[in-house]
Amino acid sequence: MMVYNCTSGPIKRITWGEIEKLAYPFILTYPSMEIFRYPGGSFKTNRLINSLCEIIDHEIPARTVDFLARILGYKAGLVQVYNRIHRAVHILEYFTTHEWNFRANNVLMLMDKLEGKDRKIFDLNISQIHLHDYMKNYVLGVRRFVMKEDDSTLPTARIKLKRRYYFELIFRVLLICGILRVLVNRSKLVRKLWWSLVSSLLQLTQLIISTVSFS
Repeated sequence: MMVYNCTSGPIKRITWGEIEKLAYPFILTYPSMEIFRYPGGSFKTNRLINSLCEIIDHEIPARTVDFLARILGYKAGLVQVYNRIHRAVHILEYFTTHEWNFRANNVLMLMDKLEGKDRKIFDLNISQIHLHDYMKNYVLGVRRFVMKEDDSTLPTARIKLKRRYYFELIFRVLLICGILRVLVNRSKLVRKLWWSLVSSLLQLTQLIISTVSFS
């Protein structure tokens, strides 16, 4: 039986890293109205680092939001959402963390046999696809046809995205300050290191100011 593998591997190879690099700017340019958190994250090659990022970026914010939701009388469910996401990611983990090589010899052979009008109508040469434009259309397509959001809502969505960015930035700063405060209060060594760091930063700041003033 003749098998034709519809794969881009041997014709136009693309990696997860390239997909991330291409898609992320368009996700920020064409955000969804239903966005809850500022888009972020990246593909990790280390399991431990990935687990730590899941705890910091998913578990802690989700539990914090659910806790506040219960206090304010709202329904809590963000932890359940992230649990479903983690289950889906772990199911696909074997396939996304291994390299797969698919051959398309029969497709390439078919391309060589096509001539004239048939070659134009049944164009199988995906090497001509511009990945930058493809990814832009992909993100816009998800927004329009999956999320059912009109392009007229883009200005409002961008404003919401900017607010999410500053909100998460403030949350991260407060979280880090809280952790440092606990460590400083409970450990003399950490307290000494903290004040040493603060002193060094002040000295460096004074040095920079004096250098600029002298110049």
